[in-house]
Amino acid sequence: MNSQPDKSPELETLITRLKKNLHGYPAGTAEAGEALLRTRDPKHLTPLIAGVLSYLTPQDKAARHAAMLSEAGISLQLVSDLQLDSLTMVELAFLVEDSLGIKLPDEELTHLVTLDDLNKMLQRQLGITAS
Repeated sequence: MNSQPDKSPELETLITRLKKNLHGYPAGTAEAGEALLRTRDPKHLTPLIAGVLSYLTPQDKAARHAAMLSEAGISLQLVSDLQLDSLTMVELAFLVEDSLGIKLPDEELTHLVTLDDLNKMLQRQLGITAS
């Protein structure tokens, strides 16, 4: 993890795209994404993922998902607990790839079961090691 935030032009372009992509998402989502990109600190992944999932799920499920995330956290199962369908998973993958400037391996996406699986895959693709 870097102690000095990156301020390169490439990073600034990526952050601008992330903010555009996450405009209208729950409060704190874009900020968590920016903090993740600047600091490479994995603690910013959970609020980023929570905000994105809250936005991508139907309104009637969003409040329930937020409560579940605060209680069970990353052990939640994407399909059985959060009831994410394949279309939502594809939307999530495209959004994450475009917003974070990474490529998510298709073979890994098909094996995601829990939020922890998603979190670990994102850390690997971003080159982040948990501290």
